[in-house]
Amino acid sequence: MDDQTEWLRPEFRDRESDLVALKDLAKREGVSPQTLNNWMARHPQFPKVVKIVRGQTTTKYISLSEFDDKYKKARARLAKKKPTARAERRPAVAVLREKVEAAEARQAKLREEEKVAAAVLQEVLVRSHQADKELGELKAKLKAEVEAARQVEIDS
Repeated sequence: MDDQTEWLRPEFRDRESDLVALKDLAKREGVSPQTLNNWMARHPQFPKVVKIVRGQTTTKYISLSEFDDKYKKARARLAKKKPTARAERRPAVAVLREKVEAAEARQAKLREEEKVAAAVLQEVLVRSHQADKELGELKAKLKAEVEAARQVEIDS
């Protein structure tokens, strides 16, 4: 089976020495070919595929000079970055102890809120009892007035 070449960017036909297969570029950069495919999908500024050769396997080629130009600055920035120190892994006991302390603090705060709510509720219950008592007295007076009015009607 003959390989079939598809030129996606024909302006590179006379510059084949500038082209590099993605798998070879991945080796050079120390990443997997899938990583390069992910970069192409995620970053619109990533160099576009120049040609695809289809045979028993499919090989994509990009311009090495475009890749180097666009990523030289990015690699320089990464090289200048100081490696970040990883935080030491804390023992599980210490982590759990902190979680217990935080839960105890939340519980203490909720107990204080409960005391305030209980005091407010007690005050509401007292006022409600007073209102019930006042309502009962007013109903009794109304009933007495209605009875007195009936009595006046009956007597007249």
